[in-house]
Amino acid sequence: MQKNERRLVGLIFVVAFNLRVGISSVPALLELIKKDLGISNFQSSLITSIPVICMGVFALTVPYFQRTLGRRRTIFFSLLILGLGTLARFFVTSYNLFLITAFMIGFGIAIIGPLLSGFIKSNFPFRSGLMIGVYSLSMGLGASLSSGLVLPLTEHFKGNWGISLALWGVFALIAALIWQMFSPVESQRKSAKSTSFSLPLKNKKAWKYTLFFGIQSGIFYGMTTWLALTALEKGATTLQSGYFLTLYTVIQMLCSFIIPTLMDQFGKMKQWMFFSSGLVFIGAGMIALAPSVVFFVLGIILAAIGLGGLFPIAVLLPIRNTKTAEETSLWTSMIQSFGYILGGFMPVLMGAVKDTTGSTIAPFLIMVLLSSVLLILSFSEKNEPSIDL
Repeated sequence: MQKNERRLVGLIFVVAFNLRVGISSVPALLELIKKDLGISNFQSSLITSIPVICMGVFALTVPYFQRTLGRRRTIFFSLLILGLGTLARFFVTSYNLFLITAFMIGFGIAIIGPLLSGFIKSNFPFRSGLMIGVYSLSMGLGASLSSGLVLPLTEHFKGNWGISLALWGVFALIAALIWQMFSPVESQRKSAKSTSFSLPLKNKKAWKYTLFFGIQSGIFYGMTTWLALTALEKGATTLQSGYFLTLYTVIQMLCSFIIPTLMDQFGKMKQWMFFSSGLVFIGAGMIALAPSVVFFVLGIILAAIGLGGLFPIAVLLPIRNTKTAEETSLWTSMIQSFGYILGGFMPVLMGAVKDTTGSTIAPFLIMVLLSSVLLILSFSEKNEPSIDL
């Protein structure tokens, strides 16, 4: 790999690190936040769902920003908004203020995601699996560190969860500076080409991939939201529930790099889709019905491996079914827009069902049902080699 390519890989890593931190840092603190702000399970689920829904709504604006500002400047400003929204959590004193920070975080992530996929397609057209692995690994690393360190940080700051959540905004601001300094400058001619493309709203395959992306996203954020709380309700301590969440995020992070890297070398897309969906189906079922802590942990491991594969697969699908970076960004914009809206409502649905039924395992039974839909979608995918176009 040449020096310039290593620089581009570093940029992907630095930017992607921030794309889950603002969401994954919250679940371990949900009980404290619920108590301090006096909110219900449904309201607490909105804290993690609002950013995801915003990620969907604002992803539709990507073509506009790419046309008017270009990819480079748009990613820079989006990182600034993401960082400032995260830092603002230091000042949160009410539920409504918390939702405003969630809104800012969701906006930043919504714009960066599709543009980063286009960046990968443009610079690494024949190594997209490996680069999506780097993307996913970095994003998972950010999620793992934030979810694992937020409780110790809160204890260090004597229960002030606002500080421990806000600190992660510093990384986004640093990433914005690094991106601005080292990202390649786009020519006006190249940026203007994106105006000749439109969202693939009439493409059936794009809609199928949108459904796949939305369901895997909903399961991921549902797992992130409810895993620690379910562990507490099953008798675990706060510290133990934090360890379970960290185990989940670490395994998911590692597999999000390993699986797409293997996809460049072995098997077919359909086989990897089916494999990953099946593990989530089994894992979520084991978490829901676990008779002992051993089965609970095994369920976490299986679900984490499966989800580690599902996200990079969902990101790779538009990359491997489009011909240009601009087209990739537009497909990804549509898929992530409607997909994140769909996925963002799923943790809310899980919280509403949990409040209504009083069932500890309700969220995970819903995940079992959703993963069965992923299995059907995987089975319907054409049996094509896992290669780049």
